[in-house]
Amino acid sequence: MEKGIKAGEEIKHLRACIVDQADNQITINHQADDIADLRQQVDALSVGRDTLKRKYMELIMAVADKYPFESRHGTALRYIKERQLSGQVKRDAGLDEIARGQFCFEEGV
Repeated sequence: MEKGIKAGEEIKHLRACIVDQADNQITINHQADDIADLRQQVDALSVGRDTLKRKYMELIMAVADKYPFESRHGTALRYIKERQLSGQVKRDAGLDEIARGQFCFEEGV
């Protein structure tokens, strides 16, 4: 009878080991899937980084003459800000004309 009890306990122990191994395998499979997903994300980010770098360099190299004591980046940034400010001033002036009623729209144009 004692051998039967020991055999039953051993079977329970072996079943627990099998369940643990199955759980470990499932965990390993999930980790492998997670690693594959992370690799895809890294690849996508790398492509995005390379695209941004290429576009940035294109923009910076469009600055033919940088100002003294400025980097190409600084000159490009100043050009953009000056242009936007100029455009905003023009838009604001147009709104002032509309507000004063000096700007007229023709229908159908």
